[in-house]
Amino acid sequence: MKVRDSFFVIAALLFTASVGAQEVQIIRASNLALRQELLDLQEVDQRVRLAKPNEPAAWKEVDLQNLAQLKVIVEKNGWPTISMVSKDGALAAFLIAQHANSDPDFQRRVLAMMEPMLKTGEVESPLYAYLYDRTHTPQRYGTQGTCAGKGKWTPRAIEAPAKVDERRAAIKMVPLKLAEYAAWVGEKSCP
Repeated sequence: MKVRDSFFVIAALLFTASVGAQEVQIIRASNLALRQELLDLQEVDQRVRLAKPNEPAAWKEVDLQNLAQLKVIVEKNGWPTISMVSKDGALAAFLIAQHANSDPDFQRRVLAMMEPMLKTGEVESPLYAYLYDRTHTPQRYGTQGTCAGKGKWTPRAIEAPAKVDERRAAIKMVPLKLAEYAAWVGEKSCP
């Protein structure tokens, strides 16, 4: 029996102290090999960004390689869902798609694949929101912007800004609190 042909449930016990109790996280994925492949791609993505935080040109090569692999994965398996690759694998797939700026058509195709999965819980809605905002102008959820100086981040135009928090609440995102969010992102992303 091949791993990819069977549904496996893997229990990974991660013990952490939490109010004197231990928490157990169970990882369920029908395709553990695919999950690991996605986690490996994510690791490469993050390694280059941490090693060269102010060199987007260095990121581009990794992004192109990861995009090529993600396209093969999506063509063969469809969009990697939570039940297919677990939450961490689905997050890794999203991250690679989010950084696939060289191919906005692919990003929009992925977004269209993700949308119906929101209702089934196979895609986490904040990830959908980030990719939606990355691929649309004006953005809908207020997640995307640009550095406007050292430690200063400015959001791109937001569709009906007065209703942004309603849209965020509908997909289980916290209110935008734009000034706080801009300060936080600016501190992290705008050296």
